[in-house]
Amino acid sequence: MTSAASGSAGPEAPALQSTGRATHSPIIGTCPLRKIGQAASSRRARFAAISLTIAAALLDHAVDVLVIGGRLFKHSAVASGAAAVESANRVSADVFFLGVTGIHPQAGLTTGDADEAAMKRTLASRAAQTYVRGSAEKIGTASRYEVLPLDAVTAVITDVAPEDAIVGDLERAGAALRRAG
Repeated sequence: MTSAASGSAGPEAPALQSTGRATHSPIIGTCPLRKIGQAASSRRARFAAISLTIAAALLDHAVDVLVIGGRLFKHSAVASGAAAVESANRVSADVFFLGVTGIHPQAGLTTGDADEAAMKRTLASRAAQTYVRGSAEKIGTASRYEVLPLDAVTAVITDVAPEDAIVGDLERAGAALRRAG
């Protein structure tokens, strides 16, 4: 479920920039809510959200919001299923902030629901860049369904210490890691 994460609001993700593609919106998945406030500070930002929690958090910001609909996966309060995938396939994005429940050297980026995994794969395929927030409790764990392999995202942003053995394992498996501020 989307929730505010602890820690600093340091340089965890890039500033929203145009990639030169004909895109107009960052896609927000199930990332920490504090990232929404940072991204929404740009009045030019436009959001496509599968998360009802994130869409509601954007009500207080002067940004455009497209809510992608489908079957509501109640555990995470996100849209999933065929209708949501069909809708998401019609949106292009500069940046996708991907939320996952596991980041594992062999299993890759994972979540606990097959439909949610498919939805997140679709969103990542529609974005120029995909970033994953990898808090310590997610690093080294794996859930049942693969979302993407580690090398399919721009970066995993983590607060795990660089000297931790799992960091080397993830990098050898293809993960590009960025240290959270």
